[in-house]
Amino acid sequence: MRAKKKLDGGLNNTKIAIKFFAFVFIVILISLIFKGVLIVSKSRFDTKTRFTISVTNGKDLEIISFSPKSQSISVLKIEGDTKSLNINRFLEIPIDGEAKSSLTIKDFKVSDLMLKFILNYKSIRTNLTIVDILRLYLFSKTLPINYIYDKKISTSENVSSLDKIIPPLFSDEIIEKENVSIKIVNGINVTGLGNRLGRLISNMGGNVVIIASSDSNENISTISYFGKKTYTVEKISKILGFKLNKLDKKAIADIVIVIGKDSLAKLNF
Repeated sequence: MRAKKKLDGGLNNTKIAIKFFAFVFIVILISLIFKGVLIVSKSRFDTKTRFTISVTNGKDLEIISFSPKSQSISVLKIEGDTKSLNINRFLEIPIDGEAKSSLTIKDFKVSDLMLKFILNYKSIRTNLTIVDILRLYLFSKTLPINYIYDKKISTSENVSSLDKIIPPLFSDEIIEKENVSIKIVNGINVTGLGNRLGRLISNMGGNVVIIASSDSNENISTISYFGKKTYTVEKISKILGFKLNKLDKKAIADIVIVIGKDSLAKLNF
């Protein structure tokens, strides 16, 4: 009888150990699934619309733009003193992500560079998730070499020259196709702010028809639109972060953007 009790006790202990390890395994599995879902949800590149990133090692600077719509990649290599360069202001294009590292980036193919970032992900400073970089790698890896366009410019390039170079490389094909009219109103006492925003939207492929200044200072920055909320409206709203308003009646343009005081400290153009 005692031998049987010892045997039963051993079996019970084994069952408890199996259940415990099974429970731990399930908890770990669930946590990994949640972590994976969280990483995917934070992913910026949706594999459908143009996505532009800046890549630098402190010396070399490249702007790489991925266009799923046209199945192409634009690579802009910037030469000169880039350390103190405000790249957003210089190019006037939306930059969706950035990657800073000490890795060599010069003369690397885009796919090889993305692979390099994947393998050294923990050592780079970036707002891209590992899923983003993996998607960018897979996208660039499948493109023929003649669909990747390289261009070199200098930091001393003037505005008129840049305005000819930038749009063909970074224009958003969906915004171009929608071709909705856009009016920009500089509502604060900062000279040239409306023109700077006009360049940004034009470089994206937007149809800017009027740039004006308000007689009175505007406190609130707004994007007002007539009709349905188009991709153009959503893209500009995402970039600027201005309050959205729906118009009851059509104004002189389909979209009216007013730059107010509240956004002055956080403007990236």
